[in-house]
Amino acid sequence: MAFTAADFYRMFQNNLQILAGRGGLSRSVRDCGVLDYELIPSLKDRYFHSNFHESQMVLATFLYAKDEPYLITEAVKYLYQKKTAGLVIRNVFHLPIPPAALHYADARDFPVFLLNSPETSFDTLTYLVRLQSENLEREGYLRNKLDALLQRKQSEEEVRQAALELNPSLSDQYFCLFRGFDAAPLQLGEYAARYREEGLAGWRDFLCVFRQGILLVKSLEYSSRAEQEEVISAFFGRGFPGSSPLHGGVSEAHNTLQEFQQALREMLYASRYQDGSGLPYHRYRELGVYRLLFPYCQEEETRQFCRRILDPIAEYDAENKTSLTETLSVYVRANEDLAAAARQLAQHEQTIRYRLNRIYEISGLDKKSLADTEELSLAMKLELARQMLQ
Repeated sequence: MAFTAADFYRMFQNNLQILAGRGGLSRSVRDCGVLDYELIPSLKDRYFHSNFHESQMVLATFLYAKDEPYLITEAVKYLYQKKTAGLVIRNVFHLPIPPAALHYADARDFPVFLLNSPETSFDTLTYLVRLQSENLEREGYLRNKLDALLQRKQSEEEVRQAALELNPSLSDQYFCLFRGFDAAPLQLGEYAARYREEGLAGWRDFLCVFRQGILLVKSLEYSSRAEQEEVISAFFGRGFPGSSPLHGGVSEAHNTLQEFQQALREMLYASRYQDGSGLPYHRYRELGVYRLLFPYCQEEETRQFCRRILDPIAEYDAENKTSLTETLSVYVRANEDLAAAARQLAQHEQTIRYRLNRIYEISGLDKKSLADTEELSLAMKLELARQMLQ
């Protein structure tokens, strides 16, 4: 995850005004550099090939343009050609910003900001941007490690070493928690920082931004069941103004880092599980048969099994503008309770019964056969599991 001009703007939004190039806020920002004397006409050629680089946010007072404001336009053109991230102007000399410079920046989505705060120094901007960029780079590396653990089969020793790379002091007794948020990356970083400040992640734990949310690996060493429940309550109960928490998940407790890959998968499956209950999180042990279905629902053989049964129903819906697939989905989610499915769909029970009969006819299955009813239910559950993991 790269630190962008949009993140830079949000970080200093109380002190910055965007003048032009709003369409370029997705540009990555690696560090900051100060434009001082490099573009003075008499010195320009001397420094032309050595100063400023791609993804650098450039800071300037334009002292050298004090008597020739048109040089600001030349600077914008030069910095755009060097593929820098943008330009921040501290206009201490109250220079008129040439409209040509802003038109040029707007036309090319090159962000130009005005720094309004006299208290915020260039040194402060440079330090904070470098710190944020380095943190994101480190977190990006760790997220890649986590992704690899979730996606690729690894030996027990590889799993253990990967876990210790996240935190060399990770305890052998632990569980994993994940809480999703509808928030921008910079906001997620702020949420993670608040969790750390509140002491939720100690020296034997690991916490980071991961997959549009916050992941916590929490040590169980010397902790009671009641203390574990307090951690879960604190993690999912913490409110963040303006945020929209999404569903979360909690893994089983594990007693060796060699099971870390399994713990991460349990956490992920629990966070993706949806049963319509509206709960803020699920525990892996509550998933029932989906504990078995999640690991295999995306396999090609499994998808072929589902398509053989469910595709004719979906094709019938498309041709006849019916909703048999939805009815089957709700019926299966309701534990095949006819009355509950009817309530959720706001339909009469007889209507649901009729639709289920049509589903059996279209799929070629026998509703009187226990094997066939199990096959239909399994196909729908596998499809629901696959959709949850998308």
